[in-house]
Amino acid sequence: MNQHDNNLDIRQLCCRLLKSNKVNIHRHEFYEVVNYGVTLDPARCVFQSDSVPLDECYLAAQLVWYLRGQPFDTTLLESFPGVWSRMKWVRGTVDNNSNYGRYIFQDLYQCKSQFYHCLNLLEEDPTTRQAIIVINSPDVHWSDTSDHICTTSFQFLIRDGRLHMITTMRSNELLFNFRTDVHFFTFLQQFMLVFLKPKHVGLTLGDYHHNVGSMHVKAEDADKVDLLEHDVCSAGWGPLQDRHEANWLMHRLPAIELVMRQNHRSRPSLTAREMANKPENLIPNSYVFSNTVVHLLKKLIEHE
Repeated sequence: MNQHDNNLDIRQLCCRLLKSNKVNIHRHEFYEVVNYGVTLDPARCVFQSDSVPLDECYLAAQLVWYLRGQPFDTTLLESFPGVWSRMKWVRGTVDNNSNYGRYIFQDLYQCKSQFYHCLNLLEEDPTTRQAIIVINSPDVHWSDTSDHICTTSFQFLIRDGRLHMITTMRSNELLFNFRTDVHFFTFLQQFMLVFLKPKHVGLTLGDYHHNVGSMHVKAEDADKVDLLEHDVCSAGWGPLQDRHEANWLMHRLPAIELVMRQNHRSRPSLTAREMANKPENLIPNSYVFSNTVVHLLKKLIEHE
């Protein structure tokens, strides 16, 4: 069982940032902590705040966007244009490298996804140190893109019957990016866990380790950091219950969400649980979703 106090960790980070020296980067002033690392309880990585609220509808939409994993998918940009204002349209499409799902779930390397490669390694050898997903690459890093990838890699380790995850990032902004990133990253950790359980019975969720070269916040947002420090509250959406549910999320929900976007005006009263059990959504009526998935669907429906 994880014994980490996520709220205390975030309060300490806020305090460290506000006490750090300001740096000038591209005509903006930032508070910055260099080489920041923290260990968190992955089951409680939704960092809410009454003063600096986190839009959970965005968390749901971002998760589906990543699961779809298409480089030219503009749905998230269209739904939340303010968040993605840095993106540039080039020759009729968007200059977007930050859809991590492309690198995680798509069959880009030797006809296999990095996610399933890690899964196979861990199934065959639970002691392996090679279960790594690489996100950034020279192709992107050396280009003139407006969307440089912030995440470098993920690593999964099984130790003492627990699945741990280690994230390495070159850069992370606290108020929005950190809070939305760790939600998806720990969801990815849960995906790996439920896929491994049939092979490694009794495997449980371990720690989540977050390592950043430059953890920062704009100096103009110092008041928000101070507010977050005083009322941050970590929570979670709950665990995924099994491999069937994870498979449905990864391989069915992205297409369903597109249908929801097209038809939301004609289905305003549809509830999350009703949607989850609709036959046309390729789920047997006898299958009961966990509260985690119902909450996710509810947030998608609220946004639509």
